[in-house]
Amino acid sequence: MKMLRYSFGLLASALILLSSCRDFVEPNVPYSEFDTGAYLRTIARTSTTFNFFDLASSKFALTLEAVDIEDGKTVETVEIRVRHRRLIPGVGL
Repeated sequence: MKMLRYSFGLLASALILLSSCRDFVEPNVPYSEFDTGAYLRTIARTSTTFNFFDLASSKFALTLEAVDIEDGKTVETVEIRVRHRRLIPGVGL
């Protein structure tokens, strides 16, 4: 009887744990409800490695697609700036 209760509790816990997971297919921001604006969607990640200890020679490449009300036709240019910051207190940026 004790083994049956233990098995039932374990099964119920596993069922609750597995059913609580969510599949995020849609973006968190409801872009379809906006009248204006655009966002960039990642199509492919062309570089698979990045060395944080050798930032000068490291490369990171993505293929991005502009998404707006006219399928990216209203976006002329996109400028992306990247910088590395050390967020350790007392060490600085």
